[in-house]
This record gives sequence, C-alpha cells and structure tokens, in this order.
Amino acid sequence: MGRKVTGPQDINVRRIIRQLENTRIKVWKEVASYLKKARRKRVEANLGRINRITNDGEVIVIPGKLLGTGMIDKKITIGALSWSKGAKRKAEEAGITLLELSDIVKQNPSGANVKLVC
Repeated sequence: MGRKVTGPQDINVRRIIRQLENTRIKVWKEVASYLKKARRKRVEANLGRINRITNDGEVIVIPGKLLGTGMIDKKITIGALSWSKGAKRKAEEAGITLLELSDIVKQNPSGANVKLVC
C-alpha cells in the first residue's frame, strides 16, 4: 500500500502556491511547482553561489531557502520562501533587498527580468 501524498502542510506555503498557480505567467507557475515538492527536496541556495551567477540590479527568486554561506557584493533583490539568520545579516550588510515570495510577485506580477535559481 502506497503513501498518501498530501503536499505542504504550512498554510502560508499553500496560500503562496495557490497565488502563483492562479497567474498565467510561466515563471510563477514553475516556482509553484518547486514549492509543491517535499521540504527536503526544496531548493537551497547560498549567497556565494548567487554572487557567482548574478549581475548588479537583477531580481532573483529562490523557491526554497537562502543560506548564508559565502560572500556577496552585488546590489540585487532576492525573493525567497525563507532565509537563515546569517543570510539575512549578510544581505543587510551588502545592501541586498530580501523579499518574501508573495511580495516579489506583487512587485513584479509579469515576471519580467526575474531569474529563477533552482
């Protein structure tokens, strides 16, 4: 007998998934599909990796958790489901704007110029 797959239990994550799925924008639907995965399979991105793959002024979306390993020196906007205390501290020191996923969707509903890190 197989296990019942129920999806995320956190009501806030479910709300974000519903909000993203109701858009017709491809990038937001893809973020929703990543959020539907089990928590242990969600994306985790380090600041050092983000520093290597981005340029100044970009908008980055992480459908998971932002971690504080590494250094960052670029002025970017990051939208993530959550972030660690170290990542928040380093981001504030570097002048990075951290936003929750629901806020970044409100800020950029068309999904234009959004880079998905997965």
